[in-house]
Amino acid sequence: MRINSFILIVFFLLSSCATNEVRIDNVEKPVAVVQAAVAKSMPLGKPKVNKSNRKFTSKPFLYKGGKFVPASNSRVRYIAVVEVLGDRRPYSVFIEVINTQRVQGEFVSIGKDVNIANHLSKSIQFQLSKSLNGGNAIDDFRVF
Repeated sequence: MRINSFILIVFFLLSSCATNEVRIDNVEKPVAVVQAAVAKSMPLGKPKVNKSNRKFTSKPFLYKGGKFVPASNSRVRYIAVVEVLGDRRPYSVFIEVINTQRVQGEFVSIGKDVNIANHLSKSIQFQLSKSLNGGNAIDDFRVF
């Protein structure tokens, strides 16, 4: 009995240390460019944004055939949450896709989907690389 409980404790410790987070680190772009790239990459168009303009929450969606579709009356759906971290460059972008399921009329989180988060990460990185061409030579530095 003691060995089983020891194995169970080790399993929980190891599983809690395992990370499933998706991040884009060392983003050397102005925060406005990062925010625009995140907003363009979010599933189903314009996301909900918090007061600091750093946390983006998508509309509920389904991921079918490599595309995002609205989750109108679906029992299971996903919600993407993207956060721009850091108070100055380089920024980090934290991406989380939450899998929710309807239980007795309310949606509860049943896990996270790293595959969709990776897809969203690639989309954000693509948008950031596109912004290279339209950059200002002085960037966001203002003397006066």
